[in-house]
Amino acid sequence: PERCVVEDAIAKYACGVIGEEVLDVTWLAALAEMDGPTDGAMLPKTRTLGAILLDMGYEQVDGRRLWIGKTKRFHYVWQRAFEGDAKDVVKAYHDGA
Repeated sequence: PERCVVEDAIAKYACGVIGEEVLDVTWLAALAEMDGPTDGAMLPKTRTLGAILLDMGYEQVDGRRLWIGKTKRFHYVWQRAFEGDAKDVVKAYHDGA
């Protein structure tokens, strides 16, 4: 059931940094939280979420996280079969490029 919640959240909040190849977990969690527990998906806690993402074939990017000045926080980034640097994609997305 928790894996379904994660898959549904990825589908619901799909955007430039939430998808099949690149996944900004921090942004996904923020969007789900903004919708609240009734509309949004309550994502599993960190360890469980990490295990689910590994099971889904995602892997953490080098360094695990990336500072995004616009949101003033670190974003945890995962990727799956992505050709290129997922951190560059996330940074460009949040910088509005």
